Amino acid sequence: MMHPFHKDRVGARQAFTLVEMLVAMAAMSVLFVMLSKAIDLTSKTISANSRKLNAVGQTRLFFDRLASDLAARPSRSDLGMVFTKDVGNDSFRFYSGVNGYGGARQVSSVGYRIQQTTAGRVYQLERGAEALDWGPAASPKQLVQFLPNLLPPPLASDLAYKVLAKGILRLEVSYLLNTGLMSTSANSDFSDVMAVFVAVGVMDVSTLQSMSNTHLQQLSNSLPDCVDGKDPLSCWSSAMAQTEFAKGVPQAAIQNLRIYQRAFYVH
Repeated sequence: MMHPFHKDRVGARQAFTLVEMLVAMAAMSVLFVMLSKAIDLTSKTISANSRKLNAVGQTRLFFDRLASDLAARPSRSDLGMVFTKDVGNDSFRFYSGVNGYGGARQVSSVGYRIQQTTAGRVYQLERGAEALDWGPAASPKQLVQFLPNLLPPPLASDLAYKVLAKGILRLEVSYLLNTGLMSTSANSDFSDVMAVFVAVGVMDVSTLQSMSNTHLQQLSNSLPDCVDGKDPLSCWSSAMAQTEFAKGVPQAAIQNLRIYQRAFYVH
């Protein structure tokens, strides 16, 4: 004989109690928090990698472009290079057999610099390529002859310069001499130089564009000028290891600053 309350008791055993509901909700809350943290961590990792890839891409663009320009230098002793060592960002110019921005010519005056004065382009790396022509023969034994002018330092108003890398805010050069020593100076004809070391300080474009000009200047100036006996990357690495590096600049911007260096052989 079935007990009259048997059906109700079976139904009661199949339902969730209040305690069981609370335990399930707590477990779901824990899982939701863990999932949110995992998604947030993944998002931050992807964002950090994207910023790094952006900086690496800009640096590679500059170094590869510079390598191409240097490789196209005419083999003439009177077509030298001019490296201007300033307090802060350096600049350099040289003749190269590449097309200038003014049209297809046989030779151009190529230059690189960090723009620091023009609004909207402050602390961005620019490349200049001024198209030049081979002039009339200076001797009846030659058909044409290029008569080079002196290469002055680039001017802020020089329209022959265009932005190459928006995130590069620091440019420094140093020389590896034939003696194997690093130096901040060299002979005017580079006869004592084995290679030029070019270093850049770079960050992703979105971070740079979110910074004020004052903070950009502070960050650029915090990467010191090179000294004899050390390459630029070593000088900068030592500076960035200091706790007072770029004091006053947002920490997020400092964390996104990256430094790279490449050697370019000039002979």
